[in-house]
Amino acid sequence: MKVFKILLSILLILVLLAGIFVFCIYNLMQSPSGDFKEYKLSVPSGVSYFSVSQDLENNGIIKNAKVFYYYSRYKQANLKSGVYTVNNKMSFDELHTLLNTGKQEYITVSIPEGFTISTVAKLLEENGVTSSRDFIETAKDASFISQFNIPSTTLEGYIFPDTYYFTPEMNAEDV
Repeated sequence: MKVFKILLSILLILVLLAGIFVFCIYNLMQSPSGDFKEYKLSVPSGVSYFSVSQDLENNGIIKNAKVFYYYSRYKQANLKSGVYTVNNKMSFDELHTLLNTGKQEYITVSIPEGFTISTVAKLLEENGVTSSRDFIETAKDASFISQFNIPSTTLEGYIFPDTYYFTPEMNAEDV
C-alpha cells in the first residue's frame, strides 16, 4: 500500500509538471501584448529559420524565437525568401503558413510606352523598388548591357512597356 501511495504521488507530480510545461509553452506562443504593430520582414535566400525567428522576436512580433523555431521545425518548415508584411497579432500558425507559402508583398509598377531611362528610374524610386541613381548607372553600364547581347551602350528604348511586379528595395541589376 505504501508503494502505491508513492507511485501515485510521483504520477501526480509528473502530471502537474507536464501541465505547467504545457501552460508555459502555450503562453509563449501567444501574441505579445500591446498595441498593433506591423513589420516588413525581409527573408533573403538561404537564411535559416532561427535567424528569421530572432528577427521576429527583436521586432516585437513574437515573444520567443526558440519556441517559434521549434514550432516551425515540428510543422516541417520550408522557408521561402521574399518580403512579408507581418504583425504582432498573427498566430504562430499564420506566420508559419505565410513564410512557407511564399505569398509575399509585391510592388506593381506600370511602365508606359515612351518613358525614358530617367523617367523609369524616377518611377521605380517613387515606388520603393530601387534607387534612381543605381538604376540609371546600371542602365548605362556597357558591361552589364553586353550580357544580354543588346547592340547599344544604354538600355534606352529596350525597356518593354508593361506592368511589372517587384519586391521592395531590389538591386538595380535585378530590376
